[in-house]
Amino acid sequence: MEYDWLTVGLIVLGVVWGLTGIEILLGPISWIIAKIFNLEKTFADECEPVRRIGLKIVVDKSYQRIRNYSQRIKDLVNAASEQFRKQFKIEFYIQEIVLLEYRVKSLKVFLGWLKFEFPVTPQSDFDLVIGFAGKPYDFSTGGMAYFLGNYAVIKRSWYKDKTLIHEIGHLFGADDYEGLSNYFSVMNYYAPFWLKFFDLEQGKIVYSNKWKNFRTG
Repeated sequence: MEYDWLTVGLIVLGVVWGLTGIEILLGPISWIIAKIFNLEKTFADECEPVRRIGLKIVVDKSYQRIRNYSQRIKDLVNAASEQFRKQFKIEFYIQEIVLLEYRVKSLKVFLGWLKFEFPVTPQSDFDLVIGFAGKPYDFSTGGMAYFLGNYAVIKRSWYKDKTLIHEIGHLFGADDYEGLSNYFSVMNYYAPFWLKFFDLEQGKIVYSNKWKNFRTG
């Protein structure tokens, strides 16, 4: 079978344009809906103390090639901290940044390696370990995490701050949504890029684990 590569190219372009157009259309509309109906809930009381979570950051060689990668990571952590502080009074701070001398090729392998290499114990001076990979071969996901665990990994992506918030959400027990189910949630794969808050259902779960002891060994 011979292919008309011009036709194939136009079809691919049309699909990409269609998906982008949907995002461009739904983005502003969903933002307006979220504001009108006040969908970003606050779970912690004003007088409630803030929980501070220490992070050990591990960066692979390819991520280090990104210009100003260190500042970018700090900006990502600050964005996640701002969102968690707003909804749950949870803050994140970087305890240490570890630089690797090689490129990570698999997020799944990276995740398992972090757990083996950086165990979190009662004697640790950090609570969570977050890995950053520049160019892994994982095309179907932007990140991974151990559910109610201590470890998460993300790769370089357009939605990097949303991805970090999403994966940390898993560490606090939040689960995934797909499709139009609970569209207005950072835990939905298809939520618009600007949406970084937790919905009522998953937010309650995260809040219930606010004081979870991550340093159990």
